Amino acid sequence: KERSFMAIRKKQEPDEYQKALRKFHKKSNRHVVVFEADISEDEKRRIFSDADHLRQCGNELLGIMERNLEQLLRTKRYRALQKLYGKVADPIHALEKKEVLSDEETQKLNHLKKERAELTNSMNRMRESYQVTWDFCRTKMMELKETYHLQSIFALSRAEDIWAAIETILYSSGRKLHFKKRGDLPEIRAKQSTRGLVIDSSQSGLIVKYGKVTIPCKYKAKDLWLWDEEKAILAYLEESEIQDAHAVDQMSKGIIMDTYRPCFASLVCKKIRGRLRVYVHITVEGKAISKRRKDSTPRHYYGKGNIGCDIGTQTIAYTSNTEV
Repeated sequence: KERSFMAIRKKQEPDEYQKALRKFHKKSNRHVVVFEADISEDEKRRIFSDADHLRQCGNELLGIMERNLEQLLRTKRYRALQKLYGKVADPIHALEKKEVLSDEETQKLNHLKKERAELTNSMNRMRESYQVTWDFCRTKMMELKETYHLQSIFALSRAEDIWAAIETILYSSGRKLHFKKRGDLPEIRAKQSTRGLVIDSSQSGLIVKYGKVTIPCKYKAKDLWLWDEEKAILAYLEESEIQDAHAVDQMSKGIIMDTYRPCFASLVCKKIRGRLRVYVHITVEGKAISKRRKDSTPRHYYGKGNIGCDIGTQTIAYTSNTEV
């Protein structure tokens, strides 16, 4: 009799340098650079079509998850567990804020943490039985993507967005899930720079490869800030290994430097005054380059005075002696 042996795939453990590099990636800052895609109308229509398929697939998954979530929240047992969790969590937060705890308070805190862990396990078991988990959301999306002919990395990014919306209802103040209407297209995002949307350099400048479509990144000639950003990204792509090694070395000295590594890209489809436009959003590692004028003088100076703060609808902006 013939025996078939399956090769066991061993996971390669990262060495010390790779661990340090991952640590640097977690500590470093991020900012987003927006370019316009310089492609033909046919290529734009294809990207719009792919984004619409991603919207339909996401809506189908959202409908399944919404039905499971409603069934879970309708049960008396889960609602009772939520109330008990709230009663236990508030005293824990109050005790953890205190700098010094007495022996009685320490015992009470440990007892409350054990009770919270038991409640968490009970709630997790109920979520698994009602299929309101990240694993179910991810595997269901992998099934649905075959119907809509989507790449795995784009489908997974959309599933992450849907699960984040569900988490706002489970753990935060979210009340309702919202479906994407026709024309409200989600962004096509790949969380890796080497899959799906490949960021590369060419003689003309920065490009993004989306399948068989090569997307040159376009911007206005007068935009010096985008020119500086593109130059910094291209400099990293030319000597990525040297830049990473230098960044790890600087981190050992307590310095987090700006490498301008392109982390990942996403395509945003918009219809402006009847014209189709596709924008390339590239998430870059490091702080944004300071804006300058044509004569290389900085556009913004540090002033003398009080610290300012502007609280907007979605963002908070502040200035201090060291940063803006």
